[in-house]
Amino acid sequence: MLDNAKLCELLGLSVSEVEHWSPAKRNAAIAVPESENHYKFIPRKKHPIAKRFELARFLGDYLLTEQPGQWLASTDLSTSRQKYQRAFAAEFLCPIATLREFLQEDYSETAIEDAAEYFQVSSTTVESMLVNNGLLSSPLPVDYTESRLPYRLGI
Repeated sequence: MLDNAKLCELLGLSVSEVEHWSPAKRNAAIAVPESENHYKFIPRKKHPIAKRFELARFLGDYLLTEQPGQWLASTDLSTSRQKYQRAFAAEFLCPIATLREFLQEDYSETAIEDAAEYFQVSSTTVESMLVNNGLLSSPLPVDYTESRLPYRLGI
């Protein structure tokens, strides 16, 4: 399990900096490049678990962009970049192999909650990892998860 100190270290932050963040209400978190390989982080999440996930998303975004000086952003949009960040953060904080070992084929609600606490992620993250890896069925109907236009075409 990756602790917060190591996660912060990977981003060049101290744990105390992150713990003392008091983000304003905003729709996106950003990391603004200040110099080569140094960013000013402007977070949006307050809850410790959500902060942790947001930091992991920033790390995933940094690895994805591979361009020094690139702004990093974490939003609730459903763009491919944001989906990549969420998938990266989930696997980085809660690797499926380790999750499977922890759960030992017990996918009950209690076991999922225990795993979420152990990996310091949300229960939703654990459930998503299990669904995405074929260990649980999705609670959503198949066609609900497919992309659709928000309106009908009048053709």
